[in-house]
Amino acid sequence: MNTSVPNRPLLRVVTAGLLAAGLLAGCAGGATKSGDIKAGAAEGDAVKIEAGDNFFKPESVTLQAGETVTIEIDNIGDRPHDWTVDDLELSTGTMSAGEIANATFVVPDNDLVFVCTLHRGMEGTIKVN
Repeated sequence: MNTSVPNRPLLRVVTAGLLAAGLLAGCAGGATKSGDIKAGAAEGDAVKIEAGDNFFKPESVTLQAGETVTIEIDNIGDRPHDWTVDDLELSTGTMSAGEIANATFVVPDNDLVFVCTLHRGMEGTIKVN
């Protein structure tokens, strides 16, 4: 029977590597692109929202129920972001720093929340008239 003590430094390296991989996997998420999303700047009139590192600007926009609108999302941050409205099954998917996307949808009768699924607490509101 082998009663030797395991190589502790090697065990620490392996454990640290597994921990780091788990943390990276948790950050690698983000929403999948869905809905009427196009790459690049919007053509014509669009509501503009900037996604920065841990904020949206503006944090709130007001839209008319029943209107078809396009929102242009510009990732001005240094990190990847997405712009997701779960209630509409609408998401830009992960956008790299400097990337622009636009989303077109019919405004429902109720207020909506938009979020960056990559960064907890990064959210805003679409207020509906």
